[in-house]
Amino acid sequence: MRAVVHPRPLSWAASLQLALRQSRRLRQGWRARRRYAERENPGSGQS
Repeated sequence: MRAVVHPRPLSWAASLQLALRQSRRLRQGWRARRRYAERENPGSGQS
């Protein structure tokens, strides 16, 4: 194994997957929040 070239290949791959998952979750959360804001106060969710 080449530990010098790739010190922690699994860790960076896992962190990349985690970041992708988190960004997806954040995007979904923003969408849900915007939808909820538009439903609560129609017209004021254009900020």
